[in-house]
Amino acid sequence: VAEVINFLVECFSHFAKAGKPQARTNPGLEKVTPILEYIQDHLDEPLTTASIAEAFYMSKHYLCHLFKEHTGFSLIDYVINCRVLKARGLLRQGMRVQEAGERSGFQSNEHFIRTFKKLTGFTIFQYINMLKIQKACELLHNTQKSITDIAMECGFNSAMYFGRTFKATLGLTPTEYR
Repeated sequence: VAEVINFLVECFSHFAKAGKPQARTNPGLEKVTPILEYIQDHLDEPLTTASIAEAFYMSKHYLCHLFKEHTGFSLIDYVINCRVLKARGLLRQGMRVQEAGERSGFQSNEHFIRTFKKLTGFTIFQYINMLKIQKACELLHNTQKSITDIAMECGFNSAMYFGRTFKATLGLTPTEYR
């Protein structure tokens, strides 16, 4: 279920960023595109059903009904999934966990960490390590840098810890992967 929601969130994120051309092909999407854009533009702010409804001069009930009818999921689920998607992007850029959560609109670090795990299936620590391992794989494949240099460049404190984490993640040592 979380994978399907993540896929839908990414699709709607693209629609919201692209704007009207896609909305013309789907009349239902045209009705909610301004709402999708509003959510994207205000993710770092406290967003509630009431605040979004107020911004569009409609009742909370009608907003929720309209959104669910044309997107297939609830308004708040969409907001939360967008926040996690934004946080994932910020973490990929190397932002600290707490700052990524705050910039994505989570009011507390604990809520961010719990929600991230619930929706992605990974703890934030596991996700960051996967990003580091992904970068390491690219460096191992495309450069002749030493394992130690790659470990340090990817943010690991030691080559030994890097090797253990790499093997635990991929089932191969960095040398075997190379």
